[in-house]
Amino acid sequence: MAARMEKTRTPGVFKRGSRYVFSYRVDGKQRWESCRTMDEARRAKAARTTDVGRGEFEERSRITLHEYAREWVERYQGTGRRGFREETRNEYRALLDKYALSHFSPRMRLTDITPRHIASFVGWLCEQTRPAATAEDPERRVPLSDKTVRNALGPLKACLATARWEGLIRHNPATDVALPHRSRTDDDEARPKPFPRVEDERGETIETMELVVEHVHESHRLMFELLAVSGLRRSELLALEGRHLALDGDKPHVKVRQRVRRRRGEGLVIGPLKSRHSKRDVPVPRDLADRLAARDTPQDRLVFCSATDSVLDPDNLAGRVLAPACAAAGVAWAGFHTFRHTAPRACSRRAGTSCRCNAGWGTIRRASRSIPTSTCLRTISASRSRLPKRQSSGPDTPRADVAVPLVTWLLPTDAYEMRSLVPRIRARSDLDEARQRGVREELQAGRTQCHAA
Repeated sequence: MAARMEKTRTPGVFKRGSRYVFSYRVDGKQRWESCRTMDEARRAKAARTTDVGRGEFEERSRITLHEYAREWVERYQGTGRRGFREETRNEYRALLDKYALSHFSPRMRLTDITPRHIASFVGWLCEQTRPAATAEDPERRVPLSDKTVRNALGPLKACLATARWEGLIRHNPATDVALPHRSRTDDDEARPKPFPRVEDERGETIETMELVVEHVHESHRLMFELLAVSGLRRSELLALEGRHLALDGDKPHVKVRQRVRRRRGEGLVIGPLKSRHSKRDVPVPRDLADRLAARDTPQDRLVFCSATDSVLDPDNLAGRVLAPACAAAGVAWAGFHTFRHTAPRACSRRAGTSCRCNAGWGTIRRASRSIPTSTCLRTISASRSRLPKRQSSGPDTPRADVAVPLVTWLLPTDAYEMRSLVPRIRARSDLDEARQRGVREELQAGRTQCHAA
């Protein structure tokens, strides 16, 4: 039986047992709330009355964080024009289950979450560890990185932002949360790295990547040769179809337009690329283009498929084909993404230029000095129309230009253009620096004259 309400000195505030309750009206309906102390009840009643009078009252939701988060992740559609991919939905669902919903109590309401709770959650994440086994210590564990902490907070922050937009809470308590920026010692073994270079019996330097390709079974060797030249993601490589091969003309290339993803409940499916920047045309050498053309792949068929014409399983391919080849070449730690880190270096060496070309990203960096990106883009835009045309080569002439996998709209794909463009970029950078110095000198001279006056 509920305790009897007792009047207090404040109208509309009553004592019931050990708590204080108060009433107020919204749209003609009476609402009741309770507080622990008399002062809290008095302040809460005044706040509710003021909000109702201003038309700013939002009824406190009784839904819990667990209930809302599980319902939100199934219907969330993102906030931008890119939408929300199903792969990202699966990642959000896994991150919520692993971190946020494991930390917060199942009885925690949305309206009870404060910035202090979010800060406590970030601190809890910084204390968590993940497996990082090594040959010497199989039980080794390391703290979560700053990037992992940000990724774990992302779904919760988006969930609370949607709740704020839907009127369930007044503000997003995760808006201005402080994220960790911890200094750490770089571990070269843990960082992504390309295939190493080794010396043969004659003392010549060779790429380990080429040894891996030679050890791959003959039935899959052409696929890994294309991977070594282009640096494609494995999801992009396995989704290539006959209509994506443009192997005629002076500059044969493959078109990256889709990728393979593993979707929960559906298996491997072909869908859109990771982002709009992933759409690109990647040049390939002439000899490799001829062997790809010899396969005569139909327009609507996969270039590399299983015996049943289905999509190859990337995990099965990595363990059954790539792992034995890497072990035979002495790089058992390598995987598909190692080709992506090595392809730019190998293509730069074949092109005969000192620029480091990142396949697929469309960036260029000088090894000896850095050049502002804006200067590089302005120089490329002004120079492409003035560069001399290179004579077409015969079928037996080495073609270094087609081996440079750069985005065509950003950088030239010809090694001759690359060598002629670098001095122009450097000169334009020097000119920009001189202009900046001149502006600074004029400003300083103006200040001196003002002080003298």
